[in-house]
Amino acid sequence: MKHKILKSISCVICLVSLLVIQNFGQTVDYSLKNISSNQSEFAKSELAKSELEERSSISYGIVVDSSAKMGDLLPTAVKIAKGLIAQCQASDDFFIVDVKNSSNIELVKDFNATKESANEALDNVVANRGSALLDGIIVSGEYLKLGKNKRKILIVITDGIDTSSTYNVEQTIGKLKEYQVELYIIGLGSLRGKKEVNGYSEKDAAKLINKLVSQVGGKGYFLSSSTDVDSVVDKLTTSLR
Repeated sequence: MKHKILKSISCVICLVSLLVIQNFGQTVDYSLKNISSNQSEFAKSELAKSELEERSSISYGIVVDSSAKMGDLLPTAVKIAKGLIAQCQASDDFFIVDVKNSSNIELVKDFNATKESANEALDNVVANRGSALLDGIIVSGEYLKLGKNKRKILIVITDGIDTSSTYNVEQTIGKLKEYQVELYIIGLGSLRGKKEVNGYSEKDAAKLINKLVSQVGGKGYFLSSSTDVDSVVDKLTTSLR
């Protein structure tokens, strides 16, 4: 009888041991699956994070039209440029170009400039000479290729009037497509009301701006009041992120 009891106990122990081993094996297998799944999810998460950072990091070219016709509009243009710079993130880089005529397209601040030095440079921009807006856009678009970030955006602040460029609209569109940049233009022409400049109306200026951004890829913004500066800057920078 004692022998039978011991034999039964032994069988129970063996059965329990077998169940433990089987359960242990399943647990280990389940854990490995979990680890593999977690690693896959982590990899996907890191990839998404990398893509988001790549999307949100931008190289900017900020072009300020400072031709004589800008005149009273220049302080508003400078204020907009400063607002754009203030919104730049740590991973962004930017440069500033001052555009007058074809012989006076000046890089006033190169990539990696501090926000403070960029603002100081903008304070020294003055309005004079002719307007080679399209030439300035092409030169700036080409220079933007040197930006460190994959996404490259050219922002132009102007009244939309060009009087002396050597390049025409179609050539400008073709060049910017070649450079693979996005084009955003902030038009200030409506701040003059219905007043024409060198035979160009605000309607003519808006037509040029809309044609450029629609065919290159981007968007045009038009100020109806100088008090709209902060609103337009916020809308533009928010849409880019």
